Amino acid sequence: MQFSIKELQNLSILKNLPAKLLSWLINKGKRVDLSIDEFMFDKGQPSDFMFIIVSGKIQRYEKIANQLVVADVYTKGQVTGMLPYSRMTHYPGPALAKEISEVLKIDKKDFAEMLSLSEIFGQRLIAEMSNRVRGGVRMEQQLEKMTSLGRLSAGLAHEVNNPASAIHRTASILKEVFAKQIENSSRLARSNINVKEISVIEDFIQVIKNIEKVHFTPLQRNELEDSFYEFFESNKIKDASDLSRIFVESGIDLGHIENFAKRFNKEVINEVFSLIANNLEINTMLTEIINSSKGISELVSSVKFYSHMDQSLEYKEVDVRVGIDNTLRMLDYKIKQKAIQLRKNYQENLQSIQGNAGQLNQVWTNVLDNAIDAVDKKGQIDIDVRDTTLGIEIKIIDNGIGIPDEIHDRIFDAFFTTKDIGKGTGLGLDIAQRIIKAHSGQIEGRSEEGQTEIFIFLPFQTN
Repeated sequence: MQFSIKELQNLSILKNLPAKLLSWLINKGKRVDLSIDEFMFDKGQPSDFMFIIVSGKIQRYEKIANQLVVADVYTKGQVTGMLPYSRMTHYPGPALAKEISEVLKIDKKDFAEMLSLSEIFGQRLIAEMSNRVRGGVRMEQQLEKMTSLGRLSAGLAHEVNNPASAIHRTASILKEVFAKQIENSSRLARSNINVKEISVIEDFIQVIKNIEKVHFTPLQRNELEDSFYEFFESNKIKDASDLSRIFVESGIDLGHIENFAKRFNKEVINEVFSLIANNLEINTMLTEIINSSKGISELVSSVKFYSHMDQSLEYKEVDVRVGIDNTLRMLDYKIKQKAIQLRKNYQENLQSIQGNAGQLNQVWTNVLDNAIDAVDKKGQIDIDVRDTTLGIEIKIIDNGIGIPDEIHDRIFDAFFTTKDIGKGTGLGLDIAQRIIKAHSGQIEGRSEEGQTEIFIFLPFQTN
C-alpha cells in the first residue's frame, strides 16, 4: 500500500512542496514498514537509498570505544541514509526502528530526476547534509573528550588516593598519640610540678614551634639523632630513640634541650619530655592532615574548573595561564611518572582574551598530553605564554625525538596518529585546530630533531 499525498504533505521536509514531487515520491519510492528493533539498514551495507521517516522512531548507532552508542535519532519528517551530493559509499553504522515505523525509501539512481522536480527540496536536503557534518564533528569531539577523560581518570584517582590515604593513616596514629598525651598529662598533674614549671613547658613548646625547619642530609640527621640519643640515655630518660627523632625533626639544637632539662627534677623529667614530644607529633600530624586535605581541595577545584567551564558556549574573559595550570594539575601524575622537568615562563600582567575556557582546556590537554608522551624519562617541557599587540602567543616545547619531515604536514589531520593502537585516536590535534580556528586564532607545529614546538596564537577578540 502506497503513502498518500496528504501523509507526505504533513512531513516537515516535504511541507509546501509541489504536488508533482510528492506524486513522484509515491510512485518512485518504496514504502517500508518496520517493526520494533527491525533493521532499516546495517553497518557496511552499500548506501544506495535515502529514507524519509513518515512515522515512528529510528535510531542510528556508531561504535565508540568498542561499544555501540546512539549517534542519531530520527522521527517523523526527518531524512537519513544516502543524501544527494553525499560521498558516502557504505552506511557507517546500523539503524533500527525503536517504535513501529513507516519509511519511504528512495533509490539514489533516481536522485537527479527527483531534484529536477523541486529546487527547494534540493536546498532542504543540502541543509540536512550540513547538519549531518556538524553532527559528525560533535561526535568526534565527544569521542576525543571521552578518550581524554579516560587518560586522566586513572591519574586523578591516584592523585586523590595519595592525600586521602595520608589523612586516614595520620588520623589513625593521631588517635593513639592523643590517648598517650592524656595519660602523660594525668601523670604530670599527679606529680609535684608547679605552675611556674608548667609555664616553662608551654614557653619551650612555643619556642620549638617557631623554629624555622632545617633540611638535613641523611648523614647529618643520623649524627644529630645519635647525639640526642646519648643525652637522653645518659640522663635515664625513657624512649630515647623516639625522642631523638622527634626533637631532631623539630629543628631545636641539643644545647636548648640540655638547658631545659636542668629546670626539672628527675621525678617529672620523663613525663615532661614525653608531653612535649607528643605535643610536637600532634602538631606535625595536624599539619600533614591540613596539607593533604588542601591538596584534595585544590585538585577538586581544578577538576571543577576543568570539567564545568565547557558547559556554556558563551565566550567570556579567559586567562589562558589558569587553563594551562589546571590542565597540568590533571596531568600531574604523568609528569611525575616520567620525572619530567617542567619550566613555565608566564608573562606577568598578561591580558585576558575573549574565549571559551572549556574548549580551550581541550586544546591544552591534547597538546600537553602529546608533549608528555613524546619525551623520555627526565625529559623537559617548556611552556611560554606572552601577549603581543594583537593577542596571546603560547609555545609548548618538548625535547622529544621530534616529528619526521615526511609526516609533519599530517599532524593536524583527523585520525592521523603516531601512537600505538589503543593509545591515540588521531583526533586530538585536529580538534585543537578546529577550536583555535573557532577563536580566530592559529596553531602550528614546528619540529626538528630533539625538539617539537606547538605554537598557538589567540587574538584578544574573536571575529
